[in-house]
Amino acid sequence: MSENVEKCAEFHPRMQELFTGSHQLGDVRRCSRCQVRKVLTMGFYRDRKSRGGYRRECKLCRKVARRERVRRRRSESR
Repeated sequence: MSENVEKCAEFHPRMQELFTGSHQLGDVRRCSRCQVRKVLTMGFYRDRKSRGGYRRECKLCRKVARRERVRRRRSESR
């Protein structure tokens, strides 16, 4: 789990705030992919269709998955 924290902290300077503990316990959610607990409003994208109003995977995991999809599509089209 500490590897994920380091990756998130390197990814964006504000991500370090997700792990400082200055948030309330009710505002935390665990990412469904990396299993790291993050502040809900800063670490997750909004999604009106999902339960709770936020996506299940964190912003970092979502961006990584998006990059992988783009890479796969580019390699398939060649």
